[in-house]
Formats: sequence, C-alpha cells, structure tokens
Amino acid sequence: MGLGDGRADGDELNTHGTSPANPNTDRDPRNDYEEWLADTDGTDPSDWFRITGSRIIPTRWGPWIAIRFPTSPDQNYTVRCCPDLREGVWTAVPGLVRIRGRTPPARSPSRPVAVRSRPA
Repeated sequence: MGLGDGRADGDELNTHGTSPANPNTDRDPRNDYEEWLADTDGTDPSDWFRITGSRIIPTRWGPWIAIRFPTSPDQNYTVRCCPDLREGVWTAVPGLVRIRGRTPPARSPSRPVAVRSRPA
C-alpha cells in the first residue's frame, strides 16, 4: 500500500494503471483515490468527477437549475444544497438521493448544490 489510500499497489498498477508512488497519476484536479471512489479513469486527465454544465430553468414555482455531470452505472449520486455557503449546513435535495448513474442531467432548486458520488 503505497500512499496509505487503502488500495494495494498491485491493484493500482495492474487493475487501474495508476502509480502507487504518485497520488495523482494523471495530474488532473482529483487524486487517484478520489478517482477510484468516483469510478473515473485515474490515467486520463480529462476524466474526473465534476459538474460539467448548468442552466437556469424558469418554472411557475420559481427558477430551477439543471446540472449535468458525468455518471457511472456503478455509482449512486446524491445532490445536496445549502442556503448559506458561509455558515449553512448541506442537506440532500428530496428526490435526488442515492440516484443510480445515468445520462440525463439531475435537477434541483436554484441554489448552491454539491454532488457526492458513492459506490453503488
């Protein structure tokens, strides 16, 4: 276990192609362990978990925001929101908890959101 991330060196080298001696093999914004958790490719600098797009959608209930992010069918995702980024508490958006990876964008009310990826 090279960097103490809980993954065996052989698994990192032979299964994922990442380096046990380098915490961020592809030098993108996420380290190898975070990429392993998100089911992204730790050897591809363009493949990392992030929000890739958003747009405001006017509705009769007020504005909503559609967010787009890459997903994996092997992951569940939860969208969280927070009314005050300085002191607030992040809470799950109802209906967007433990959603299996899919192609269409997730939707949440128009407020700051965070997306957490968890293995399915």
